[in-house]
Amino acid sequence: MSDANNGPDSGQQAPEGAGGQSAGGANNQPATWDTVLGGLSDEHKGLFETHVGGLKNSLQAARNERDSFAKQLKGLEKAAEGNEGLQKTIRDLQAQVESATKKTNFLTDTGGMVQDPELAFLAAEKMDAFDRQGRVNIEALKAAHPTLFISKQTPPGNIGSGHAPGGKGQDANALIRAIVRGKSRV
Repeated sequence: MSDANNGPDSGQQAPEGAGGQSAGGANNQPATWDTVLGGLSDEHKGLFETHVGGLKNSLQAARNERDSFAKQLKGLEKAAEGNEGLQKTIRDLQAQVESATKKTNFLTDTGGMVQDPELAFLAAEKMDAFDRQGRVNIEALKAAHPTLFISKQTPPGNIGSGHAPGGKGQDANALIRAIVRGKSRV
């Protein structure tokens, strides 16, 4: 995936790897997102593309809707002089353009943070979580509807959890000591 906003010259950097080392390799140069994505297996790339694809489709649909309304509005502006019915239609279209712009801004601001962008937008509209510029108050939305947001789950920390009878496994230190002593194999 190569996006104009994520390219190697975009200034965006990949997250650091384990142990605080840069994902960029031995030269200690920070890796770009494209470098990290390029290093993923085909299976993981597919998962990533599937996840991001839905977000891109929602954003593009909102932009297309906004552009369509703006074109209709321009065409009607010239013909509206002296026609009250047509002026009402233009006002309605202006409201639709504003709504589509608000939706586009919402999808941009919350990209990757929400599980269902359309549902999250409806919830934000219902609770009037937008400021005058059409930007969403993400913290208020998260407080009111936490299940809409993607949560990071920490896996259980017991190394053998679920593999031994009763669900109790040995801790990592005991396993390492047993391996070093030659009493256990992995």
